[in-house]
Amino acid sequence: MKGFFHDHSVKKKRTRTVINKSESDKNISGDPCEECGLYKQCKSPKMNYTGQGKQKVLIVAEGSGKSEDEDWKKLGYDKPTQLIGQAGRLFRNYLKPYDLDLDVDFWKINSVNCRTPDNRKPSKKEIKCCRFMVDKAIEELKPEMIWLLGGAAVESFYQGMYSHLEINTWRKLCIPDIRSDAWIIPLFHPSYLLRNEGNRNLESTFERDLKWAVSCIGKEKPEFIDFKKQVTCLYTLSEVLYALEVIERKEDPITFDYETTALKPYGEGHKIWSIAVNGYSFPYDYPHWKWKERLRIRHTWIRLLKDEKILKIAHNLKFEDQWSRAIFDIPEVKGWHWCTMNAAHIIDARKYYTKLDFQVLINFGVLPYDQDVKKYIKPKIGSKVNTLDQVPLEKLLLYGGIDERITSALWVKQEKFLSRKKELKGAYQFFHKGLLALSDAQGVGICINKEYYLEEEKELTKKIKSLEYKILNGKEARLFERKFKRKLKLKKEVSTKDLRDLFFGVMEMRSVKKTATGLESVDEEVLNQMDNVFARRIIQRRKLFKILSYINQYKKEEVDGKIHPFMDLHIARSFRSAGSLPNFHNIPVRDEQAKKAIRSGIVPSKGRKIGSADFVGAEICGAACYSKDPVLVKEIKAGVDMHYNLSKKIFLLNDKQTTKDLRFYTKNQFVFPEFYGSYYKNCAYNLQENCYELETKEGVKVRDHLKDKGIKTFDDFIDHVQKIEKDFWEKYHVYDEWKEKRILEYQKKGYVDTFFGHRRGGFLTNNQLLNTPIQGTSFHWLLWSFIELNEMSKGWNSNLIAQIHDELIYDLDPDEEESVWKETKYIMTEKIREENDWIIVPLKIDIEVTPIDGSWYEKEKINK
Repeated sequence: MKGFFHDHSVKKKRTRTVINKSESDKNISGDPCEECGLYKQCKSPKMNYTGQGKQKVLIVAEGSGKSEDEDWKKLGYDKPTQLIGQAGRLFRNYLKPYDLDLDVDFWKINSVNCRTPDNRKPSKKEIKCCRFMVDKAIEELKPEMIWLLGGAAVESFYQGMYSHLEINTWRKLCIPDIRSDAWIIPLFHPSYLLRNEGNRNLESTFERDLKWAVSCIGKEKPEFIDFKKQVTCLYTLSEVLYALEVIERKEDPITFDYETTALKPYGEGHKIWSIAVNGYSFPYDYPHWKWKERLRIRHTWIRLLKDEKILKIAHNLKFEDQWSRAIFDIPEVKGWHWCTMNAAHIIDARKYYTKLDFQVLINFGVLPYDQDVKKYIKPKIGSKVNTLDQVPLEKLLLYGGIDERITSALWVKQEKFLSRKKELKGAYQFFHKGLLALSDAQGVGICINKEYYLEEEKELTKKIKSLEYKILNGKEARLFERKFKRKLKLKKEVSTKDLRDLFFGVMEMRSVKKTATGLESVDEEVLNQMDNVFARRIIQRRKLFKILSYINQYKKEEVDGKIHPFMDLHIARSFRSAGSLPNFHNIPVRDEQAKKAIRSGIVPSKGRKIGSADFVGAEICGAACYSKDPVLVKEIKAGVDMHYNLSKKIFLLNDKQTTKDLRFYTKNQFVFPEFYGSYYKNCAYNLQENCYELETKEGVKVRDHLKDKGIKTFDDFIDHVQKIEKDFWEKYHVYDEWKEKRILEYQKKGYVDTFFGHRRGGFLTNNQLLNTPIQGTSFHWLLWSFIELNEMSKGWNSNLIAQIHDELIYDLDPDEEESVWKETKYIMTEKIREENDWIIVPLKIDIEVTPIDGSWYEKEKINK
């Protein structure tokens, strides 16, 4: 993606070197070195920058190790020097092919310039206290480029400004920085390679990143756009109407941005405080206009929204789309052309990447500008609307106007970039259609039975309190209090320390698992293995709390008997959809108690049904299309159920013994993990964890059944699964070869592509690079069908209301049921193959419906 972050579109206003000390000084009351204190316990404290800086590049690393702090003389240096330990030597070797010397061509400084005890990771406080040394080095050296090695360096440079400072989010970006008048390039720290020695995926990523960073040396200094100067705030009716009429007459594309009362427009009291469009920003519902003045603005703005000749651009298109429909009471916004949030995701799918504040930083070097409005944006506790109307009007208009101007600049840059990338442009256009279809569904909403959820909440709360009484008053709690002279702590959870003390200190139980820090684990997996009433109560309480949290989400989001969950396309790195507020994608399915409690409150509109169509075996079909494995293709065409057959082999069962649950876990704990790069030991462990306590159809526990078949120990089971794996890959050897080829291609190129044109790059595990095309494509089949059927549904009474991964969901008019299912089956199994000839296997769907007025829990499969 070199072209997108390596052009010269950051321009207009030059600036001199300015270091912003406000963030580094924040919360530091006195001498930062005294507050930190590290200098008191190391050999080479307050290590200053070193190097000759021939290339005008400053490297900011993490901190000193033993070599830098104690052994620098032994290593031939005349003063304490950064990056001379094992990680530094590795980095120097990586620089040699470019004829670059770390001490001659670069300046070097650490984020924390005193060694931490035991070389531990620096704390946030230590990084903050030491930022003044980094600032001082930048002021003195005036580098043209700054390389940030690792997460600590990123945190040092951007602390207090951004929430997510993980190096994976920042690596391989060339960011213009107005404070230092330099380009900022974050890279992995070489110590990360040492900690993951032999990981070729990581090594190849680091090599590509470094090659790219070296190619940026000598880049012209950044220039900056003053977006504030591009905003014209309008305060009179004549100014607003004139501006809108000029826009309407010219019919040029418009970017626009709303400042609103909340994230969603549903329910009473919601308002659009202000509107920004094409460089103009004016109040709408903000207390400013007489009602007749506001009415004239409303009519003019509605004309613009309904004019399909005027192309429309927004950052998070669904937001402006839903607010426009709800507040201006129009069926649709016509002329949607671009969503800069989703285009950002298509260009680079890494986490936390698409927010406007991050996009404007990495593209234009603009630092956060929301100081005047930040505390007013979120509604106060107990309220559904925010208080942006308390922000002085000029500041509110300026904030919204800058948002809009940035969106416009992003659109120009993104469209230019994607015009040179045919496949990525196609992926964007596909997702753009998907956004509009999902916005339609979000606007329709999903009916819920609020009274049912209120009753369920009462029952769950009663059960939770009963469990809490037994937990706090049982013999285990009494034993704990007798030994430690204090009561068990029970808030949302029993504290992990108390559980650890109870199980391993008082009850002297055997530890079966350690945490990352070496302590005895008391997670759900461990508790499930304990044959103990107290542990079972803890697990049951956690489970009830989880169910209650779902119900509370639904109650909180309910408006007029409906929820309107977000279904977004800019979050998942695999280019699947993601749900939130509430998360409709993650409703429990396997746990019957949770499934019943939650789904029983999801209902159709009065007199209707809920209907769903779900692709059968979508991931297996996707794997066949990518690998072209002839055995896999043949079995799919013949209708062979791979998961069912393998469940019989793994658990040594016949047709009368195996169950749906065992098939489910075979699919998710053996087939998919093997397809995506796992191996037999991991699979055996997970199968044992999830299946040993399940029962066969004959009522025999799987553990006991396997013992009867000669698999008496876990080691026996591992050996058995290893044989299954060997047979599996002998049978599907073409897929296995494709898998290995895919890994090598990724290591060479740094990305994986999908059939619909999406590209995922960055540092990926084998699991991620293998499952992205397959899982992504299985969702893309669903989205493609959703788009087609959404267009058809505009002539129906029935509505599409949601999608979950490979499943689409209708609010179904019973009078249309036959025709809806006929069209759905045609679109999802026939037309999709006619228009995508790379789909080389038949696609099948399962159709399920509820009774009229029945809950989603009551749905049953039907044959169509």
